[in-house]
Amino acid sequence: MAWIAWSLSSGFARSKRQRCLVKPMHQWSPRSFIGGHPVLDFLNTGGGDTKARDVERLEAFSDVLTWAAAASVIDATEYTALARLADASPRTGLHCLQEMRIQRESVYNFVTAAIEQKPPAELDLLQIESSARAAISHARLVPGPAHHSKWQVDFSDAQLSLVKFRLDLATSALVTDPAMCHVRQCETCSWLFLDPSATKRRRWCSMAVCGNRAKALRHYHRTRAT
Repeated sequence: MAWIAWSLSSGFARSKRQRCLVKPMHQWSPRSFIGGHPVLDFLNTGGGDTKARDVERLEAFSDVLTWAAAASVIDATEYTALARLADASPRTGLHCLQEMRIQRESVYNFVTAAIEQKPPAELDLLQIESSARAAISHARLVPGPAHHSKWQVDFSDAQLSLVKFRLDLATSALVTDPAMCHVRQCETCSWLFLDPSATKRRRWCSMAVCGNRAKALRHYHRTRAT
């Protein structure tokens, strides 16, 4: 996926005071999209180089929008409309950001429990269920080719919740899909990915990053032992 970054100067009029309060937007590199599914890429916006979920990449609602645009969850027209609406309603944008973080961690807990073959926590299950119901209540069932229909949420129906509702619908589809059995967690960090390999033995989110880090660590320990 092409690297996409959005500049603060590319958008919309803000007062001098507003500009001082806006943090620089996160820039999304190709590594941000190694999950093989938009929901997994969304879950990977939390967590750093270890198993701890100690890095937050969605620091502002603007980060949600740039990520969603880079992940093709929204298009350029929707990005523009959402950015304008967020500028006009910063408190609503902050509320949406907080809701998305809560949903992200609930889905992360649910998926990792499934990977470990453990039952999900009741609170996480209820969070995912209620989010799916809310998203469907704002969606339309759109017929597609070959008798394949899909739930679709439009900007006019969702406003600043557009990204969350689309991800909630995608989450509902993912966790009920047989492909869930192919979701793996990196052995080095907390990131998740679909393993498309024939052997299903992929160990790292990225061979170039976590794979090389693990190999370097093993080499270090072998060298210390000799």
